[in-house]
Amino acid sequence: SSFSAQLFEESPLTVADLCCGIGSITEAAQLHGAKVIAAADKDSLALLQYEHRHDSADTVLFGDISLAVDQTGVGSICQVMQDVDVCVAGTPCSDFSTLNLNSDRKCKSASLLMSVLSILPRSRPKVFVLENVTQLCTAQQGTLFQKSADYAHQHGYSHECHVDNLSRYG
Repeated sequence: SSFSAQLFEESPLTVADLCCGIGSITEAAQLHGAKVIAAADKDSLALLQYEHRHDSADTVLFGDISLAVDQTGVGSICQVMQDVDVCVAGTPCSDFSTLNLNSDRKCKSASLLMSVLSILPRSRPKVFVLENVTQLCTAQQGTLFQKSADYAHQHGYSHECHVDNLSRYG
């Protein structure tokens, strides 16, 4: 990990952790020398645990992204994230999971995903990473993923879909 620390010694990579839960992305980013500047989650208990697990002095915490994206001005999520290097969102996957028999219905997770995407043109992260289950690509007959990719492309982002089996990491 000394390579990571050296890589960001001059100017640490800045990260926004959306749908952060208890902060697994934050933890990984900080272990590699990045500075997490914003984190958000709708679950107030998850945010309490996030604060307990992480020194969040440099991190501005936000609640529900669906509400936060509509705020403007100093201290708003879009202002805090202005030109962040990497924005990572791990939106809830239960609506897209193979265990959910109603995965084709329009769902709360789809609405949250669109709220997260609406941050892109206003905060202009250099890289946006969406982490979810493979079924996101086929949810709502594939229209949700295509709509998301089209939205990102309209705002100057290209996309690449990568599926990885994380069980091989332990």
